[in-house]
Amino acid sequence: MAAEHITPTTELRGRLMGPRCAYAATVEVAYPFRPLLRRPEGLADLTVRAVIPEPSLWEPSCPFLYGGTVELWEDGVRCDQAPIRRGLRRVLLGSAGLRVSGEPLVLRGRTATECDEDAAASLRRGGVNLLLTVAAGSPAALWDVADRQGFFVLGRLNDWRDASLKSAVALSGHPSCLGWLLPPGAHDAAAVVRRLNRQALVGVELDEAPRDPLPTGVNFIACPSGLADGLRPLGLPVLLLDAGPASPGAFGTVE
Repeated sequence: MAAEHITPTTELRGRLMGPRCAYAATVEVAYPFRPLLRRPEGLADLTVRAVIPEPSLWEPSCPFLYGGTVELWEDGVRCDQAPIRRGLRRVLLGSAGLRVSGEPLVLRGRTATECDEDAAASLRRGGVNLLLTVAAGSPAALWDVADRQGFFVLGRLNDWRDASLKSAVALSGHPSCLGWLLPPGAHDAAAVVRRLNRQALVGVELDEAPRDPLPTGVNFIACPSGLADGLRPLGLPVLLLDAGPASPGAFGTVE
């Protein structure tokens, strides 16, 4: 939500309710939005916070969500409102693999252009916890289902200068957003993409050893299993794009 103009009486109101989880019984509590005690540099003038003392974290086995409505008020009149959904998590990827909120996680993925609740439930029963999709053109419903069902989503930015990047802006706030997969040669794209979501991982998809240095800020490489050993000198974690032999340093596979 963006205000066309801001006056001294413009304010945001609302609250978050939660946690909610499709796979756990919960007791929902209301967390009203409050003004910031001190606004950090770079945040919009209209910024509020919700304090959750003991949050339930989002992760694939138990995707806890908090949801509510943000309302825009001016002169005591509500001018607009928008739904909001948040999942609280921390993702770290390094030489020891992927850790989600402090716990190790190995990714098992499938390529998908759409996914409804029934399909998601079937994939979940099969141990899948990652969906690889094209950022431009993938329906927002896929990301909504992933939020609720506990799938990370990795978006391919095949055309990162235009349509894909616009889609990434809209999708980056989803709890399920693991990050973005860039095509080889997108040297100035990693910094652009990272500004969308500071927690998102940025990877480069390779089908051969790179001739030039990888873009600054890349977290991982995605490649066929047959290429993984040859890319090990680059020192980056690897996501395997087939069901071939396992490789040291691989933190997941996409079949």
